[in-house]
Amino acid sequence: MKKFTFILVLALGSSLLTPLAAQYVDLYNFVAPVGAEPFGTLTLAGGKLYGTAYLGGANDSGSIFSVDTNGANYKDLHDFAGPDGKQPNSPLTIIGGVLYGSANAGAAHDSGCIFAIDTDGTNYRDLYDFSGPDGKNPYNSLVQSGGVFFGIADGGAHNLGCIFKIDTDGTGYKKLLDFAGVSNGEYPLGIILVGTKLYGTTLIGGANSLGLAYSVDTTGLNFKDLLNFNSPSGYEPFGGLTYSNGMLFGATAYGGTGSQGILFSVDTSGNNPKRLYNFSGTDGAQPEYAGGSPTIIGGKYYGTTYFGGAHDSGVIFSIDTNGSNYKDLYDFTGPDGANPEGSITVGGVFYGATALGGTNHVGVVYSFDTTKVLTAINKSSVGSGQLSVYPNPSKGEFKIELRNVDGGMKNIQIYNELGQNVYSQSNIQNSTFTISLNQPNGVYLYRILTEKGALVCEGKIVVQR
Repeated sequence: MKKFTFILVLALGSSLLTPLAAQYVDLYNFVAPVGAEPFGTLTLAGGKLYGTAYLGGANDSGSIFSVDTNGANYKDLHDFAGPDGKQPNSPLTIIGGVLYGSANAGAAHDSGCIFAIDTDGTNYRDLYDFSGPDGKNPYNSLVQSGGVFFGIADGGAHNLGCIFKIDTDGTGYKKLLDFAGVSNGEYPLGIILVGTKLYGTTLIGGANSLGLAYSVDTTGLNFKDLLNFNSPSGYEPFGGLTYSNGMLFGATAYGGTGSQGILFSVDTSGNNPKRLYNFSGTDGAQPEYAGGSPTIIGGKYYGTTYFGGAHDSGVIFSIDTNGSNYKDLYDFTGPDGANPEGSITVGGVFYGATALGGTNHVGVVYSFDTTKVLTAINKSSVGSGQLSVYPNPSKGEFKIELRNVDGGMKNIQIYNELGQNVYSQSNIQNSTFTISLNQPNGVYLYRILTEKGALVCEGKIVVQR
């Protein structure tokens, strides 16, 4: 039996449910005629979120959209038709009122294209059509440096992927590097630019055929294999890297001690590799960034997992960059979205999209405000106590121990994620007692009150049968 112990601050104040309700907001539910399966990582500019939907739209070939950060004013900017590209699957890059991105298929050779469109939805143009040997099925965001984009695609000389550059007006296309398998990996999934070097990952290939992290000059020269992944320590990195203070941070979709993927770091020379966290399922599984990269802010690593959590629909998490203090910040339920594929974080607020779930089961755009948690926790305190709840998760029976609490304990209330009170017990005399929660699988919020109604502590329990 695993026992989880929480050191909690005694707090007087408002209900747990008010800040949490405002913490996660389902901003927009997609419907297939408008768009379906939105790509996870969004672009924020001028109070609007811009993104792409892989499917749906007027021609079921995907769309480009915008929506205000409060969920209002959704606009379908462009419906792909095939000849102009289809199945867009990259975050958008914005330069001077113009959005740039890539479509995975369609266009002249049905191998995808690079496109541009004004932020108001006018003036769509197909800048470059891939044909195969020069690359095909582009993936990941375009990395800008001055008037040049760097990007990745499948295809190439060995049909295992390539790195390319192209001018922002669609001219000057040049293939910089062909991936070849064991020597330098297969199927690149993300790149970032730091100085004059590109850093990225490949899904497979490398020494163990399970993916690698690499660096290469923006000229395509001086390729360096920084880290080869293997099954015990994590493999198949699904997404890009993030740079912070000389270190690169990323994730693998599989492997690790929990067999559900890992978070890792390595320095830019390929030294000091570190496994930061092993996912096990209930805390998240298969972290993905859908063409984007994890976010590092103030010594914390923020990200999402595609599966896992209380409902196996993915989670939002944070962890210190040294690998300590992992927190499952939010468990997606399905009706509120499922299978997130990356996010952006602005001022403590996540903005992202889920590939599935929502009212119509084809994805949502959401926001998640981490500052609302801090507001709830940091209210004026009147003392301290120790609370133990175990096992957690459980099949519905939880043992609760409370020690060193001023004012005693008289009442426990439990709410589901819709804010409905599903359990109450009053006149509790003992500091140790057991509750039986006959409810469906999911995350539940508990509040323990003193005899006079002061909030002693609050937290989360998980029913998992």
